[in-house]
Amino acid sequence: MKTALVTGHTKGIGLAITETLLQHDYRVVGIARTQIKERAHLNQYRCDLANPAETEQCIKQILKSLRDTDALLDSTSKSKQDANSHAFNTVICNAGAGQFGALENFSAIQIQQAVQLNLVSPLVVLKSLLPGLKQ
Repeated sequence: MKTALVTGHTKGIGLAITETLLQHDYRVVGIARTQIKERAHLNQYRCDLANPAETEQCIKQILKSLRDTDALLDSTSKSKQDANSHAFNTVICNAGAGQFGALENFSAIQIQQAVQLNLVSPLVVLKSLLPGLKQ
């Protein structure tokens, strides 16, 4: 079973992507500020992706959980292919927010929050997952 990570998986395009992946027999790890109804093969993590420290901690927790699952599969004599099935095959950085209007009407804090969520957060997520994606 292939595994995908989707940020912003609970609403809009992210929810549609998640549902499509689940229909195509993917295991989905979703990260968002909110959660949706539990579904088979969907693991959800609550995280404010606008907070870089929280994002890094969340990714560490996800990777630890996947390593623990791999160890459990190894210990129950599953094949190596099954044990490695938790590596991410796909990463979709969908979480984001838009603020619309004239730039001069936004505060420095609003601009900083938008840059953090829409630019920095995907880079932090990908930086943390890139070594596993290269394998």
